[in-house]
Amino acid sequence: MTSFGPNSGRLELKYLIGERTATRIRSQLAPFCDEDENQSSNGAATRGYPVCSLYLDTPSLSFHRAKESGHAERFKLRVRGYAPGSGFWLEHKRRSNDLVHKSRARFYDQPLEDAAHGRGKLLKDDDAARRTAEGFAKRVCETGAAPTLLVRYDRQAFVSHVDSYARVTFDRNVEFQRTNRWTLEGDPFAWHGLQERVAADLPRPLVILEIKCGLAVPTWLGNIVRSNELRRRSVSKYSLGIYSTRRLRGHERLAERAGGVLC
Repeated sequence: MTSFGPNSGRLELKYLIGERTATRIRSQLAPFCDEDENQSSNGAATRGYPVCSLYLDTPSLSFHRAKESGHAERFKLRVRGYAPGSGFWLEHKRRSNDLVHKSRARFYDQPLEDAAHGRGKLLKDDDAARRTAEGFAKRVCETGAAPTLLVRYDRQAFVSHVDSYARVTFDRNVEFQRTNRWTLEGDPFAWHGLQERVAADLPRPLVILEIKCGLAVPTWLGNIVRSNELRRRSVSKYSLGIYSTRRLRGHERLAERAGGVLC
């Protein structure tokens, strides 16, 4: 997988756009970016490659509530998979004000639960991966975090070849399901699409654009944002999934808390 940013943290900027804007932005990226290696290796120039994440949370959903309350210091624990047979990653994602710090450790062909509780065997056993795996297991033990939500989508990704680190992704076909199982498969009949619940004033089909870079947005990338009149949004797929699946259970007023994304 591609490197995911400097150790000092990175910015993550998110926008909600339509397909016409996505097409225009992709053409504007061409002088500065190449396709992500996973996208090109999977022949996924149009559709993107699959991403599935199992989010962990406490029984009281304290990680989600920290996001909802806008806590400056918060974190997420998730297990992420890509194409079948590629293994999975434990990811510990911490936010400190506007900066995001992400660490990950890769495993292959073993139970997700074993890896999350510190009993797994790393695919690449180096110091950084070992620290991530140990820290992840410690968080799970301290908080009682357990499987809560599956999120899957298709991702197109582009990486700058003119900067030390800048990455632009387009996420489509976002779907959610609640779960209490240690699996990335989920129930094939339990998926619910974000597209079905998007607010009327947002584009359909909806594309989630993410810009990830170091401590400052590159000039060329800032120009793309301004020329397309993009408006930054606070978008968490995990929290949208919690809101969306709770609404299915009759909690209609939760849509009011979803930042205007859900109808």
